[in-house]
Amino acid sequence: MITNPPFHKESSPNLEKNIAHHEQIPLQKWIELCLKRVRNNGFFGIVIPTARLTETLIQLEKNNMGKIIITTFRETKKRITITAIKDNKTPLEIINLSHSDYLAPK
Repeated sequence: MITNPPFHKESSPNLEKNIAHHEQIPLQKWIELCLKRVRNNGFFGIVIPTARLTETLIQLEKNNMGKIIITTFRETKKRITITAIKDNKTPLEIINLSHSDYLAPK
């Protein structure tokens, strides 16, 4: 499952813009609802602002996400992607990659 939730607080008088860009459901609840659909050893991906990393990691750990890969991009440090594998037998493991790690020759 891959998700890109609206994660900004409401600020615009334009209702359509607020719905598309601003949080209507708390991020923790959004993650919880998505993860209910992920099977054991299934993957979950999310794009979040860097400032919300801690609360996202806490929620992932609460939902038995065993391995978490965090990807940051040099062009912008405002958002990151997180890929997690649901496995309630493995302790939490965090791997931090930069975008250039994907581009490096193997």
